Amino acid sequence: MSDAEVAVPANYLQTRFVGLFHAVASKVFWAGFFWELFGECLADNKYHTAKYAFLTGLGDSSGVVAGHLLYFTALAGCSVDAPAQEWPAARLLGTASLATGTCWQPLVNLCLDDFGFGFLLTFFFVGAVSGVVFFAALRCGRLAFVATTPTRLTSHDFSQFSVYSNDGPLLASWKAGASVAAGFLLVQALQNLAVPYGYTWVDPVAHLPLKEGRDDRPLLRGE
Repeated sequence: MSDAEVAVPANYLQTRFVGLFHAVASKVFWAGFFWELFGECLADNKYHTAKYAFLTGLGDSSGVVAGHLLYFTALAGCSVDAPAQEWPAARLLGTASLATGTCWQPLVNLCLDDFGFGFLLTFFFVGAVSGVVFFAALRCGRLAFVATTPTRLTSHDFSQFSVYSNDGPLLASWKAGASVAAGFLLVQALQNLAVPYGYTWVDPVAHLPLKEGRDDRPLLRGE
């Protein structure tokens, strides 16, 4: 079926924003929360070390896997079969999140320390590169947000998300999760409104041919 023959549902925007909500509630917030928590509690906030990069990536991955399994198990009425059914998607998303979560802080360091970028350039650069890393890792598995670092940015308009040295681990982690969720919501909401039907990860792709017998519908929806 060609693109011209694809019927656009009247409620496609509603479907997009429902999918966005599920992604944020099940994975995006918890990715940021556990990324920060692991950095605070296990890596002593030593931003320039390989240990910090890996442990924050591990926290990101842990938040995605746990959040996905718990959220969609709850949606399924706590069915005993739900965790096993959701595990393949959680495993793949967790693997991709490990990659992108690990590269996030080194990318921020590169932008701020080596390139001298401000907030907006860092936001777009880190978002673009980590997005590519995520989908590359997701594909290999099948075969942004920088407002939380106020001491390293001269100024930005998202100080409500800033993590300060006197914030406890839980408050810092809550701010990190909220900042990631807010950034994701903003970017994805704009995409939902601007991109034609059939070209975002929240749109059904049943009209597209499957490759090698696989259903490549977006995993972020938990399908």
